[in-house]
Amino acid sequence: MRLLVDGVDGVKVLHMAVHIPDSDEDDAVPLFKLEQGVAKSSAGVVCAKMAGVHEDVTSRAREILGALKSGHQVKPIAANLNSNSVFQPSAKVALRHFLGTDSWKDQSENELNALQQMISLM
Repeated sequence: MRLLVDGVDGVKVLHMAVHIPDSDEDDAVPLFKLEQGVAKSSAGVVCAKMAGVHEDVTSRAREILGALKSGHQVKPIAANLNSNSVFQPSAKVALRHFLGTDSWKDQSENELNALQQMISLM
């Protein structure tokens, strides 16, 4: 099911071109070219790897994508194995702090640093 359809409700669908490597050993190459239409694939996992996202996260993302593509149910992981689980005390504190602010756009440097500190403890 597509959420955005080109030409419906005034929507024009575009995507950024990315060269996807043939193997996980190579990095994706952003081509800095705007193209018409819906992207045929997503470079999200490859870009996450390039950005330094932990291998546990990208492996789980590949697992979820594989399950979705094959039509299988996504198997949840146990909360105690998930260091970012909302059941972890440090994650609860950071989440409450983040959600307790109406807008982070105009927050002071001190508030942003406090949130960053909370997130680093997760």
